[in-house]
Amino acid sequence: MILLLIFSIFLSSFSLCNNRFSDDIVLLLDPINLSTYVLDKYHPNLNKNISYYSISIDGSTNMPLNHLVPENLYFDYNDISGSVSQLFYEQNKNDKYFNTKVAAANSVGSSTKSIFQLESKSLVENINQNIFMNLNKKTDNLNLNFSYLYHYNREPDQYNLHSSINEFKKEDESFIIGYSISYKKNNISFESSLSIQNSFHKRPELYEMDFQYLSYIERSIFNNNKINLDLGSLSVYFGNINQDIILKDDHSNTNFYKKHNNTPSLGMNINKEKFNMKIYGSEIFDEYKPSFELVYFLDNSYLKFSSENYVYGLLVDNDELYGDYSFIDYLRNNFTISYDFNNYDFNINLGEIESNQISYNYFLFSGLIDYNLFDFEFDYFKYLNKSENLGIDDYLKISLGIYPYRNKYDFDFFAKMNFNHYTFDKEIDILSMNLFSSNIELYQTQLYSFEFGFDFDSFIISYNSKNLLSNDVIFPGSISPFKRFDYINIIWIFKD
Repeated sequence: MILLLIFSIFLSSFSLCNNRFSDDIVLLLDPINLSTYVLDKYHPNLNKNISYYSISIDGSTNMPLNHLVPENLYFDYNDISGSVSQLFYEQNKNDKYFNTKVAAANSVGSSTKSIFQLESKSLVENINQNIFMNLNKKTDNLNLNFSYLYHYNREPDQYNLHSSINEFKKEDESFIIGYSISYKKNNISFESSLSIQNSFHKRPELYEMDFQYLSYIERSIFNNNKINLDLGSLSVYFGNINQDIILKDDHSNTNFYKKHNNTPSLGMNINKEKFNMKIYGSEIFDEYKPSFELVYFLDNSYLKFSSENYVYGLLVDNDELYGDYSFIDYLRNNFTISYDFNNYDFNINLGEIESNQISYNYFLFSGLIDYNLFDFEFDYFKYLNKSENLGIDDYLKISLGIYPYRNKYDFDFFAKMNFNHYTFDKEIDILSMNLFSSNIELYQTQLYSFEFGFDFDSFIISYNSKNLLSNDVIFPGSISPFKRFDYINIIWIFKD
């Protein structure tokens, strides 16, 4: 506890509620985040693809992605001048857990910026590394980004997530490179992005009531292009989305899958003072499918109606080794109410999703109350009228931050509490190539975490505690429970 008297961080742009995945469902399965999944709030049974600067990380093969994304920056990368660096450090000496993350950003003149992030995590021995680099060039007409990410992780010997088969350990190594470019000249603009991911995976697979240890290579390519012609209140655009995925045996170099999907689209935008309409059509599996979006703006809010056809890639476990990969087309009809006024804002989404395999309705409600002494955030997601179980039936997250001395002194004391409630209608099975396996009766569980510490101008120290995988979060035959996990967290910002 004496360590809590050491200095801490407070920047004008710093938020203790900073969350890389605040709009989605974070499925917390272990305290060191090697098996933490990020699920799409519209598709709670699907692992979300994640974008970071100009790279795209493929979630469709059902690997946990939380630990691939580098730590948040606690400074504004877009507004830096000169050099800024950041040190992020966590430790739990009882378990010999150390997590060190360094970020450095530099601006060269007024148009070129770069960032470098190096991260290393250990539990007795090293279990996770990230190396990320981004170069940004911005002028009046051009915005160009190049990004590269190297990632490696393996499950630690000290925490066995697969209690029945000690020799099966997950491991993956990924190399991801990408660019994004936007260029505008007069009334014509062009946008393009390309991301290439090469990953080497080792994972256990529950196959015909026996376990196999799979070793395979995944190559994913995402390519998006768009040309827009601005005619004042009317604009016309053409775009297309390309995705390729290849899975091959790591030893024989034999392809298990080689899938390609191309979705071209043509549409127009109509912009008025309080009104925006987007109408477009996409060619999906050789069939033209229309979509639209209608937005009406009020003083502090907006209403949105939309109907969208789109494609999602998915690896589905079945009776075959390595399962089956396919692209599935979905239709989402959605109504949104959004309100933002001074210290309070909320967002409600009501809609339905349909495909040849599944259909359901959803209710998504999120909000934030931000006052001088406290802030309060919540997410509540409910899934209804399901043609089959999704895995998650409903999800609730509540975050409360308390700041008794905010804006009074050169430092601040803070306390933050998080509550996560999950209702499952399928078992969680991390030995399967699917996260969710057989149907179960509704099963509810709650997870808690809290932190408290001190803020100063460029330094923070806090004490954090989690109850991840407590005895209330045991899923049959799949996971060994964790007890409470405590650690010290330090963030330090250095400026020239």
